[in-house]
Amino acid sequence: MERRDAVAMRPDPHRHASESRLAVEDREWFTRSLNNSDTEDLAGTAIHVVFGKWAARTPDAVAVLDENHRLTYAELDVLSGRLAHYLEAAGLCIGEYIPILMPRCLDMVIAQIAILKCGAAYVPIDPSLPLERQRFIIQDVGARLGVCLNEERLDVGLVEWVACSLICGAVDREALDSHRVQTDTRSPAYVMYTSGSSGTPKGVIVPHGAVTRLAIENGYADIEPDDCVACCSNPSFDAATFEVWGALLNGATLAVLSQSVVLDPFSIAAGLVRHGCTILFLTTALFNRHVSASPHAFSELRYLLFGGEAGDPKAVVRMLDAEPRGKLLNMYGPTESTTFATYWGATLLSDHDKTVPIGRPISNTQVYILDQALRPVPTGETGELYIGGVGVACGYLNRSCSIPSLSPLV
Repeated sequence: MERRDAVAMRPDPHRHASESRLAVEDREWFTRSLNNSDTEDLAGTAIHVVFGKWAARTPDAVAVLDENHRLTYAELDVLSGRLAHYLEAAGLCIGEYIPILMPRCLDMVIAQIAILKCGAAYVPIDPSLPLERQRFIIQDVGARLGVCLNEERLDVGLVEWVACSLICGAVDREALDSHRVQTDTRSPAYVMYTSGSSGTPKGVIVPHGAVTRLAIENGYADIEPDDCVACCSNPSFDAATFEVWGALLNGATLAVLSQSVVLDPFSIAAGLVRHGCTILFLTTALFNRHVSASPHAFSELRYLLFGGEAGDPKAVVRMLDAEPRGKLLNMYGPTESTTFATYWGATLLSDHDKTVPIGRPISNTQVYILDQALRPVPTGETGELYIGGVGVACGYLNRSCSIPSLSPLV
């Protein structure tokens, strides 16, 4: 299976299955085995509504923590509601795109939920980016209002900035209502920009339903309220979507780890133990590096996920030799498919393996390998990977794009 950029697909009623080169057994495998990934439709509820249900059900459970603070679900609900009221008073409107200029931290989580509660979409911006790149994103989304960590971040200019400061200590749960604007699940939840390595960076518009599909009954990681998900990714990297919402849409805890901790294999091992983390995602490069230094550091996790580039079979074997208690998963997916599209539960590889498989689709996702005429290729032939399903993004901001057609298989 060749790893290529993924695009959306839709059936073409004017083409017939007889045009396909697939053998009967291949067609059966595609339709009833590989792509038999549908689960109960949980994409019918907006992100902030699902979070609010957990806040009502388990108000005293810890929602998010770092080295110095922790917030329960009730506290996070109230603080995000308070910020939502403030943003609306400052002029935020439903459907707007609101930049969040801050590193991963508790305030970032508050800001994301607050913006969603207002019926708007958040746009994460890495404060370490060059000012020119920050300004491009702010201008491209047409923002009038943004959220930053403190007044010192106002050097970007261009918009009216609201400083989000974490309010520690006791929170009056009756101070504000939960403040949740009813949002359609195809409404944008966030806009995340591609690297721009192949041209001008593009803003990928991701809807609410794509995120709930990623986090809830996803087919690859059964996240439970007792879990603690490590938050190690830059907010403008789409793995952060899995970390934040994988935790908060399942009643689990999100543990925010600092960059210095994440980059050091021994510091991250200590941090995982200190916070009781059970689920961790690492970029492939970090996974290779950390496993080489200390594979047993991750052996107690329930799930260790890695992805972002082609995996190294030697690193996988090294990790499996450490006899992990949980599952080791290789994840694949472009930003346009909402973080993950496929997964492979790692098993022992042979000495002859040169690549790590990307596996099968996650829940409510379909994948096909097509030729240049958009026809599925028979087993063993090389083609381009196409991804469909609930997780496909709405499109690129301020750009028109055509969706190619795929002939029906049945």
